Amino acid sequence: MNFNFDTKNHPSSVQYIMMGTSDFYKLVEVIYQRIIAQQKQEQSISWLTKKQAMELLHIQSPTTLRLLVNEGKIMVSRLSSKKIYYCRNSILKYLEMKKEEVF
Repeated sequence: MNFNFDTKNHPSSVQYIMMGTSDFYKLVEVIYQRIIAQQKQEQSISWLTKKQAMELLHIQSPTTLRLLVNEGKIMVSRLSSKKIYYCRNSILKYLEMKKEEVF
C-alpha cells in the first residue's frame, strides 16, 4: 500500500491520506480482520476482572457492580475475599434482559 501524506497545502491540524481504491479496500479488510480477531478473543474469556466487568456493563461504580452481584443478576467466582471474577455470560444475559426495543 502506498500512502501520500500531503501537509504542504493544508493546515497542520488537518492531514489527508491519499490512496488508490484497491489499497483502501485492503486497509478496510485489515481493520475488519483485526476487529473480528479481537471479538473472538474477548468471547473466549469466560471470567472477567472487576475492571473488565465494569467496562462491559458501561458502569463506573464498584458499588453498582456489587449491587448487581448481591441481587443475583451477575454470577461470580470468589477465589478469596479480594479475588473475585465475574461471569461474562451472566453479564451478557443481564444486558440482553435490559435491552429496549426501539420503534
